[in-house]
Amino acid sequence: MNEKKRYLWLDAAKYIAIFAVVMNHIYGATYFDNYRVLLYTAFSVTLFTLVSGVTSAIDMERGFEIKTYLVSRIKRVIIPYIIASIICILFQYKLLNINILFKNLIAFSASPPYYFILFYIQLIIVAPYIYIMFQKTQQQKVLQIILLIGAYFTGILFNKYTYIEGTMGGSSHLLGGSYFFAFVFGMWFYLNRNYFSKKIVRVSMGLIGTIGIILMDKLDWIVASWSNPPNKYAVFYTLCIFALIYVIFEGIDNFLKEESEVRKVLKKVFEPGSKSLYVFLYHMIFINILNVVYAKYLHLPSKLINLLFVALGAIYLPVIFYNSYKFIVDKLGKNRDKVRLPKLNVISTLICLSIMILFIYPKEEIYNDYSRVIVYKDKEVIYEEELVELPNTYDEVCVLNNRVNLKDNTLYRIEFNLESGENIPALFYMDLFGEGYDSTNQDMIFNLEMGKNVYSAQVFSDTIPNEVYLRIIFNTNQEYNISNLKLIEMVSE
Repeated sequence: MNEKKRYLWLDAAKYIAIFAVVMNHIYGATYFDNYRVLLYTAFSVTLFTLVSGVTSAIDMERGFEIKTYLVSRIKRVIIPYIIASIICILFQYKLLNINILFKNLIAFSASPPYYFILFYIQLIIVAPYIYIMFQKTQQQKVLQIILLIGAYFTGILFNKYTYIEGTMGGSSHLLGGSYFFAFVFGMWFYLNRNYFSKKIVRVSMGLIGTIGIILMDKLDWIVASWSNPPNKYAVFYTLCIFALIYVIFEGIDNFLKEESEVRKVLKKVFEPGSKSLYVFLYHMIFINILNVVYAKYLHLPSKLINLLFVALGAIYLPVIFYNSYKFIVDKLGKNRDKVRLPKLNVISTLICLSIMILFIYPKEEIYNDYSRVIVYKDKEVIYEEELVELPNTYDEVCVLNNRVNLKDNTLYRIEFNLESGENIPALFYMDLFGEGYDSTNQDMIFNLEMGKNVYSAQVFSDTIPNEVYLRIIFNTNQEYNISNLKLIEMVSE
């Protein structure tokens, strides 16, 4: 069995992907007035999926038996996912309600980004068969290109003809829809890495990637690339980004000596890339915690400092806690291979909970205990709009802001009517936000359906700042109207 090699370009790609994911998810919290930042990181999940294909090929290259590989690989994802979901539920409700936990586990909804886990597991299941297909056609490069093109159109068909009820983004489609192509491309790229490592090929990739990104910007294709699952613009944008990452860091890798200090520094900087699953699972919790810490205790005026504080904290804190766990286990003299604990930083769990107790102010509970569920009823309508027009955004994400007057620690219900045809908006959700006030708990995601439908969702206000807005975020290429939009205060019976 071959020893696993670390590739600088791969760690860099995973780091940039997870950094872009974090930047996407703190939009509205630290830089809601800079929409371009959100757009330029639109490649985030697609790149994350692509490098997942690379890592899958690396694992299988060392030899595998399909059943053993699937069990091992899925266990490495599903166990950390379950424990991370438990922590998210504890974070949201301050107690562990088994019913709520079970519903969130099967819906992959304990935290909004967890939709990725659902289609990623599907990709893991088909990965061995894709790998075998590419291995058997290793000497037939034209046939491999045909298979790659077939994977692209298969993803498009999955986007159009498969739909999983009650899920969001890529998880709404079989194999993640067009994310399937990104995963297959990653496997194909790694298996043909010797060809791409040639100097003339790398120079060509660098030129194509650079020209591609310039065209994306000049032709406003970056605006059009905001799509989940990725559309053709998002796929092209991601491939251009990946090409530049590979060219730059493969060149650096070839230039640096094996034991050089620069290589050691880069290895430390990109360490979250090698532990990207844990960063992915826990970054939303840290975003919420760090935003409150910054707004409540630091009071620094610079939005750039706020951005860096939250983004870097959400990326590096999970890594620090994971390394702390490894250090403690090693110091106790235990053989890590014999420790019957999942590859989860148990210490980070305790620290996360401690931070929540110390820094997150107490919240009124929607659920007080396991045996009693509080029933809420409508009290009064505190905000109402008879008609809200959703203009044709021409595939650009649009944000409508409506100022609302809320009370601290109060449950509210959103209700509205929306009539849609076959071309359902690709992106549609609402949330509450304000300066230093944004939480994934307040994201209201709606699964729109054809026809005229009434939609409703509940949201808890927490402790609010002076100004709070009800934000409507959508992406559509035709006009829609929301009617009878209401924000209703609720009280317990």
